[in-house]
Amino acid sequence: REQLAVARASHSYLLLLSTAEARALFAALGDASSSNSLRDLAVAYFPRFFLAALLPARSRQPTRQLRAKIRGFVRAFHGGAGAVPAALASWPEAVGNFASRLRAALDSPLPVRPAAAAEGSGDSSGVHVHNCDGAEPELLSRLLLHVYGGRMPEGFEVLFCARSTRASEIELFLQRACVHAQRTFALVRADLLSSGGQDVLTYFLLDRQRESEPVRLHCIVDGPSLIQPAPWIRMHQWGPNSVGASTLPSRAAAETSYRSGVVDGACVLSLRVVTSLAPGAGKTHLARKELARLGVDVVEVSISEAFDSSAIGLALCKHQLAQSHRGAPASAVLFKIQFGYYDSLAELACVLAPINQFFYELLVLRLVGGSTVDVPYALRADAGWHVIVEVPSLIGHAPGVSGAEQARWLRDIGLPALFYLSTELTPNLVYDLDDETRRVCKYLRAFSDG
Repeated sequence: REQLAVARASHSYLLLLSTAEARALFAALGDASSSNSLRDLAVAYFPRFFLAALLPARSRQPTRQLRAKIRGFVRAFHGGAGAVPAALASWPEAVGNFASRLRAALDSPLPVRPAAAAEGSGDSSGVHVHNCDGAEPELLSRLLLHVYGGRMPEGFEVLFCARSTRASEIELFLQRACVHAQRTFALVRADLLSSGGQDVLTYFLLDRQRESEPVRLHCIVDGPSLIQPAPWIRMHQWGPNSVGASTLPSRAAAETSYRSGVVDGACVLSLRVVTSLAPGAGKTHLARKELARLGVDVVEVSISEAFDSSAIGLALCKHQLAQSHRGAPASAVLFKIQFGYYDSLAELACVLAPINQFFYELLVLRLVGGSTVDVPYALRADAGWHVIVEVPSLIGHAPGVSGAEQARWLRDIGLPALFYLSTELTPNLVYDLDDETRRVCKYLRAFSDG
């Protein structure tokens, strides 16, 4: 662990890999018989770090050129005399050496996707604590847009915290923020960290003040935490009655920014959510009709209360690989959200919270599971995906839900990130029938009318 921390301090791009990814690269580095595994891993891991904003807009050419450069570098590195044999160095140093050499060969900066609007956070330097206590969950999407100056954050810049978040994950994220001090980093729901995780964060903040080193760190909390006001910590209140909430992007502005940033014509070609106020209104039929119109290969992914983001990431990875092997420029993913009955909307909100986070990670950060030590799933910058999400009606799933109320609840509380990103589709009130069925109905009505 100490060797890994030292190597990460010396090789800044090693900070952007999870421990599992770094170990996989080390195993490939030690395989002297073939460079194929190292090439495949490098092409899978590094484009998300080296690929700057896609220019010209909506073009996939920069991504293809980058992958070709990485393949060429791996061939030269694996057989070149300048490569450091993995067996002669500690595994963190061997991987760090590889990452640093790749960075020098590509001569490319870390990516910053362009801002989609003029919304901004002003001076983001220093340590900021944002208290959202009492605010509806939709405010988080607008707050993150504000923190990152209207641009889409990168996957390595945001860490969603939970009780299960390890102290080592917090240490890695904070070391990343320290080394890449010119970038902005956000810890979301830092109040959910265990006491050990909050201790790591508190000690880091004290070190920052003592050493007077630059850092751009935003801690977002929605409840009590160990972070206390201090002269070097800028506190922000974003509750429902706070004055500062008016400085955040409006809902309409946030929707415009997110949709233009996510649906970029290269990674995501279209993004739609299919909803209805009542069950049995034809959502699945409408979704399948839209997919048939696209005429591309489709993978269906079910998301329920027992959903596992790593398992879904694996399914998406297989679909992405199959699309790549076929050479298909586009494909589609249909997410079908399903859940049971709950005694209150508050219980249902707790179930939907991780699903809402999943869609933000997948579509905005393009990195699912990046906050864990497991190998995350990275959505390729040139994936060429049409995404459709089918959301069930709340009627029959929670008590006392009216049609108008459920629409607002899903947008503001249940799945706010998803609705910020997507265009909404609703089935027609008139049944969608083919000509033959309409003819039969016509004769049946004539028979009924006598």
